[in-house]
Amino acid sequence: MKSQFLKRMLAVGLAGSMMLSSFALGTTKAEAKSRGYKSGWNFDIYMCGSDLESGSGQATKDIIEMMKVKDMPGNVRVIIQTGGCSEWQYKERIEKFYEKELGMTEETVKKLDVQNISADYIQRYELKYDNVVYQDGKRITYPSLVLLSGNEGVNNPDKATELHAEPKQMGDAAVLEEFVKDVDSEYEHNALIFWNHGGGTEDGVCFDEYSEDSLSLIEINNALTHAKSYIPDGKYDMIGYDACLMASFETLAMTAHFADYAAASMTLEAGLGWYYTPIMESLKANSYNYQYTGADLAKTVAQAYYDFYLSDEVINKELLGEDATEEEWDAWYDSGTYDPEAFMGAFDLSKMNSLTIMFDSMAQTMLAINNDANLAGGFVKAGYKAKGIDVKTDLVGMTSFLNETIAYAQKYATKNEGSEDRYISRSVRLCNDYVEKATAFKKAMFEEDFCLKLTLGGEHGRYAGEQGVSLLYPQKDSGNQGDYVNSDYLELGISTYYQMYANNIANTVDSWQSEVAKTSLSYDAKSGKYNFKLLTNNLDFLYFFGNKAYIMRNGKERLVRYCDKDRSGKKLTLNPISVYYTFNGEPIFWDELDDYGYHETYVSVNGKDIETGYVKKEGKKYRLALDTVDLEPGDTIAPVKIEDGEYTAIKKAAYKVKAKDLENGNALVPIEKVKDVKGELKNAFVATNMVGDITRIDVVHKDIVSFSKAKATLSKKVFKATGAKICPKVTVKNGTLKKGKDYKLVYENNLGAGKATVKVVGIGKYQYAPVKTLHFTIKLNK
Repeated sequence: MKSQFLKRMLAVGLAGSMMLSSFALGTTKAEAKSRGYKSGWNFDIYMCGSDLESGSGQATKDIIEMMKVKDMPGNVRVIIQTGGCSEWQYKERIEKFYEKELGMTEETVKKLDVQNISADYIQRYELKYDNVVYQDGKRITYPSLVLLSGNEGVNNPDKATELHAEPKQMGDAAVLEEFVKDVDSEYEHNALIFWNHGGGTEDGVCFDEYSEDSLSLIEINNALTHAKSYIPDGKYDMIGYDACLMASFETLAMTAHFADYAAASMTLEAGLGWYYTPIMESLKANSYNYQYTGADLAKTVAQAYYDFYLSDEVINKELLGEDATEEEWDAWYDSGTYDPEAFMGAFDLSKMNSLTIMFDSMAQTMLAINNDANLAGGFVKAGYKAKGIDVKTDLVGMTSFLNETIAYAQKYATKNEGSEDRYISRSVRLCNDYVEKATAFKKAMFEEDFCLKLTLGGEHGRYAGEQGVSLLYPQKDSGNQGDYVNSDYLELGISTYYQMYANNIANTVDSWQSEVAKTSLSYDAKSGKYNFKLLTNNLDFLYFFGNKAYIMRNGKERLVRYCDKDRSGKKLTLNPISVYYTFNGEPIFWDELDDYGYHETYVSVNGKDIETGYVKKEGKKYRLALDTVDLEPGDTIAPVKIEDGEYTAIKKAAYKVKAKDLENGNALVPIEKVKDVKGELKNAFVATNMVGDITRIDVVHKDIVSFSKAKATLSKKVFKATGAKICPKVTVKNGTLKKGKDYKLVYENNLGAGKATVKVVGIGKYQYAPVKTLHFTIKLNK
């Protein structure tokens, strides 16, 4: 999905709808050929607004960027299909744009009678640049959206029910196919843009907000295949994905069937995605330029992306300090948002056929390596060292994947070169074969002409070193267990060898994910810390590994603390959780301190949805900030309890915000820190695997400390051998500790003469307390 960072603080909106009676829809390739293509561009946008538009008007803002181009020639035709959004912000924002950017008065804007984009129907518009209105005798040229079709299908399911119609969704292949077939293609150059959230190879693009369904790569492939005769020459000059994660090898291989060039991002798209103004300026300047191709358009997309998100890096770093003035912040917003993970690539898809053949050959060797007992485990681990793209996908950076696996194969081959063991010798040959093929593939991908232009993020960004293309590689937290590679991936027909290899990896991941963790726990009385150790070898496949704290309320466990530790090793040294926090007296969830000095908790404001709250200590008080809400006087904040995984507002502990509490929409709230003097907190040391199996060890820290401080003594320390086991009396003093209930005695080496021991071992609630070891001597009779 597109990230939700602000790109520009524009008080703008989309252009109003106007009716256009004459528009030739349904032009076939044969009809277009018969009249000859005109010099110019058809720029078609499949715009699935979704929550990006309903929540923050991002589709609207992008259309305004297109509208900012002045004197657009008539041979650049922008057609937009809208849908997949529960609420469009078009009317409100375009009217503000007309007033603030074009100088129209409110009265003039009203005369335009701007109509909003419908959330009930899938619609089609043309972007018209040369509308004219007169204001006080002055001519104002303004852009607008002209309605071509008000009903390409009922999108809103409630409206469909009302009309007894079958709802249509932007995530439906048939809707895309119809759009491609219907849109006029009178000009010689054509571009198709997919606008919305992107989910990469597995999830595709264009998630309809009503159904949450998206266009998978297979659905795009099928729709464009069925509509291919309607596309001039059967291919677009460029297909672009203004969506996250779509520059995967699989996406580009599919797209190559239908376009000469592509533009897409390997990562989560920054801000509002593409910066359309320079893209449209480029089309304007070259609409009659016969040498301007889809390659130039794709490169313009990549360059505009760089200019918007990365070229202002120095300015942004200077302005992001705490001492920046309001004017400096305004200048920063106006200049664009620096994003070190801004990736965008322009790709020559004519090279994709040869690249796919090379990839298939490389994958054949990978499959052989996976079936080699000497290499399989090491090669898989090398693949996992590749940089994962986002945290919810099975995508890795192609460059780091090749680098890591080539390095592994080279190391193994070098180490075992000349081995007389025939199995190892075969493994060496496989490694050398892989290195040769992978190196050639990497060169063809990144050192020749496939990547025409790349925007590769910031120098210190998370994906530094990647070169703009990802690869499907089932990850340690993968949730598909090979389902995707056995269905859609197989149907894409990219590489049967890689499909089999990925399926093997996915099935291996599945078994590792389902392994139940085994753990041990001990307490070090000297340091006051717990040692929590993982005994199984599935550290990398755990969903959670750390400690939590619970408190009992009304017979239920309430989660109050949470500490998921760094998993760099199988042994964690953890401080006991001995404090908790309350809101108006009610224990609440309290996360660990983050890098910005905030703790996370949960609240409900004015009885509405539960919000994530960010709390910072301010003197002896605590100030609460919310992601989506600026608090106001009179707002009611209720704390939230987490019991049995359910989040519930505690209405009886609600607090009404006072004006004196407020500062910049944040409020002081009645949160208090409470020391666990009564021993109410239960420390839970937890390891949870990916399928939800939980291994949990519970202790009450107060009990463990109490036992560790207990004094154990022997009745005496020297005994005479009797031929029977010597079991001296042990006294354990600390409160009401009882033998058999709270502890047991374990005697060792106590039969014959020599040094003997007795261990006081806690049981029950004391079983994880330190063992007390006492020594005594057994002597022979003279």
